[in-house]
Amino acid sequence: MKNSDSKKHLLCFVTHAPTFESCFPVLERLSTRNKVDVDIIVSDRLIHKDVYIKNTLAQSGMNFRIQSRLKIELFSFSELKHADAILSHSDPYAYRKASRPRDHYLPASGTPQIFIQHGLIQTGLNWGDVNSDSNWYSDLILCWEGNTSEYSDNLKSDIRHKVKQTGFIKKQYSTPTPLAPDLEQFFSGFRQRLLVCTSFGDQISRFGMDTQKQLYQMLDQFCERNPDILLIIRPHRARNEKLEKEQIDLVQKKRQNLINMDRYRGPFAYSTIQDGLAICDAVVSHASTTILDALYANKPCAALENQMLQLNSLPQVDDIASLEDFSTNLQNIDPKVEYLRQSYGEIDKNLDRASIHIETFMEQLP
Repeated sequence: MKNSDSKKHLLCFVTHAPTFESCFPVLERLSTRNKVDVDIIVSDRLIHKDVYIKNTLAQSGMNFRIQSRLKIELFSFSELKHADAILSHSDPYAYRKASRPRDHYLPASGTPQIFIQHGLIQTGLNWGDVNSDSNWYSDLILCWEGNTSEYSDNLKSDIRHKVKQTGFIKKQYSTPTPLAPDLEQFFSGFRQRLLVCTSFGDQISRFGMDTQKQLYQMLDQFCERNPDILLIIRPHRARNEKLEKEQIDLVQKKRQNLINMDRYRGPFAYSTIQDGLAICDAVVSHASTTILDALYANKPCAALENQMLQLNSLPQVDDIASLEDFSTNLQNIDPKVEYLRQSYGEIDKNLDRASIHIETFMEQLP
């Protein structure tokens, strides 16, 4: 509900980890700046499922409410109606989901929305288009890149005036979970550990039908030729992709130096990217936020099957020769890639920039 004082009321529904990662750092900074009233409603399922999110919320000292996912979806109209603005990493028009009532409630409520970029590849901003037959609902669109003109090929002309730049704003709160003793002993048997992050489950439209098979054939060959190097495969969490799991299982049955860091089962269930970064020497990743996570953690990183011009300053991995070259020359790679750091900025300053954009927007609301 709105406060009785003059501060505007910003509401955010935190229903899963991507929402938390995208929105909570900004909400926390806004709360510290104390120019808008921050209201957070968290899904009870998320609180019980992701312990680090529960702990982070508790340690922040911020007030938040816990509701069931069912209540959030079916009975959120009143909450939406009484807020001055909504913060979200989705948009009810550009990313509409037929099964989610909130995507219908928000436009019906008429409450303005602030959208915040949540992935390095953001369809409709810097990659392709989304639902080209509809406009964006959001009134303010916060993007990461340092130059909004980089988005011009993908942005519709009627929303370009809504876009403001923030820089990278994903702040890491989780402390890496220590490996179990048996895993620690297993990992210690390798001279090098490479974290390989894929995006097939999230962006299958970016890849051809045979891309997964070809990649895992390459990784199989790499494992055979480099038995003293451990490959830690971390599939994208967006979907539990059956085809990719089958490909990983095929290699894992043959090679002891490849393991699946499966977020949904096994010893790495509900692990974070920070858990992966803590146990690796370097990262090889499709174009995804993982590359920025590695960059800001000062881990050497290579772009796998790169499709983004912004990542051309990184080592490129397209075949086994380039993967072996990257692995062999880690000591010669500067993990602080200046072009990318300049483009995406420093996180603390970026959070202030994002907060100012939001505060300015909300001050202008009736």
